[in-house]
Amino acid sequence: MANLCLRLRGAQHAALSTSESPIPRENDGGEGGRRGPGVNFGYENDFSSHFQLKKKKLGRGAFGYTYKAIGLRGELKNQFVDVNIIPKTKIITPFDFKYVQREVNILGGLSAHQNQIQFHKAFEDEEYVFIVMEYCKGGGLWESIHSRGGRYKEEDAKRVIVQILNFAAHIHLQGVVHRDLKPENILFAKESEDATVKVIGFGLSDYIQPGKRLNAYAGTSPYIAPEVLDESYGVSADMWSIGVITFILLSGTFPFGGHSIFDSILHSEPNFQGEAWSTISNKGKDFVLKLLIKDHRRRMTAAEALSDPWLRSQKPDIPLDISIYKLLNSYMLNKPLRRATIRALSMALIPTRRQLTYLNAQFQLLKPTNGYVSIDNFGMALMKYMSDAMWKAKVLDIIHQMPKEEIIMDFEEFCAAAISPLLLKAIGNQDYIVTEAYKHHFEQWNRVITVEDISEEQNLETSVWKWVRSDGKLSLFGYKKILQNTSPYLL
Repeated sequence: MANLCLRLRGAQHAALSTSESPIPRENDGGEGGRRGPGVNFGYENDFSSHFQLKKKKLGRGAFGYTYKAIGLRGELKNQFVDVNIIPKTKIITPFDFKYVQREVNILGGLSAHQNQIQFHKAFEDEEYVFIVMEYCKGGGLWESIHSRGGRYKEEDAKRVIVQILNFAAHIHLQGVVHRDLKPENILFAKESEDATVKVIGFGLSDYIQPGKRLNAYAGTSPYIAPEVLDESYGVSADMWSIGVITFILLSGTFPFGGHSIFDSILHSEPNFQGEAWSTISNKGKDFVLKLLIKDHRRRMTAAEALSDPWLRSQKPDIPLDISIYKLLNSYMLNKPLRRATIRALSMALIPTRRQLTYLNAQFQLLKPTNGYVSIDNFGMALMKYMSDAMWKAKVLDIIHQMPKEEIIMDFEEFCAAAISPLLLKAIGNQDYIVTEAYKHHFEQWNRVITVEDISEEQNLETSVWKWVRSDGKLSLFGYKKILQNTSPYLL
């Protein structure tokens, strides 16, 4: 176990300093102590009139140091806060400037959440930037892992993961990708077993607009998702990082490593052969695998993960999932016959995916009227979470893109829209599922159809006579071909 602890406290994860050293002075950063020329963020410059710093240094981040302080006036009078102090000697390149500015802007732009560090205000003077945040006296997750002998008990890990997932669902709904989720960026509000988790470290975070992908390499190497290495990614990259964190909590080791960690991330699979995994439930291993799946399209979202059987004992609330909006748009772009085939597929898939809890939660969050949801339901559900971050990420554009006149759906059709056909790829018995789906289709939506009908709807010029049975109804072969045209990754 001692070796596990040492491995977890590697060079990339240095222990936090608790010395009584003074605030870093001018020669503490930059090459040769150079100060970033003309650095000015436009923040207020009267920090010392609002807060009094304590001498004890709490930690060290990418650019600066964290100190404890006490409020001198206003709402924070006599209250403790954490202050991230960044020497301007560290802010030399445009990237450095953007890193600091982004952390303040995104922290200030997100709506409040119990698992997100509370941002109070930013100040600056000629030498420093002061980012004032909520005081967390419970320490960090990395230190907590070490204090427990290198790993968490399974139930204790669940309590932490549920809170990280709640945080991820919250920022993803608002169009923000964290891009640096790791134990060092996870704190505890107080010193207790049931302490609230607080996520920090927004310097690499960014906005992501509906339908867009990010392409800038960002993150900490052991936690980076495969698609980040390919420089095309979205919010699912955070879910991969949460999978790595879960793996570490349960086993005390990293899922990917070796001389070439990036090669391992791209091509290796997580190994559950270690001694620690012998005590972990199959549901726990399955949960990790559903986050560390290399195809980001098949990876669980935060809301889906919260509905996973492994976390059922925690009884988590399931938040609104932004992916529902994206899937709905994709579904509504299909023509009637394709929609009918997808609806039949969803009826066969739902029992297999055990997703009824998740889907019902999403449907109810839209506040259906007499059992139906419309474009207004989708719009009002999003507006409930409106923030500056959502405006900057243009999240509401996803509503404007929806075909307004066609969105009147009951729960059954909602399920069809919300279940991606890509899920079939993760199921071993595809042929059985598709055959069952065809039975649903034949019983409920099949009708006499001509070859010309299919050719026109599917935009095909070649003969599709094999798609139609002798009685003029869609054949099983035709049903499979329509599913393939809906998603070429199937079958």
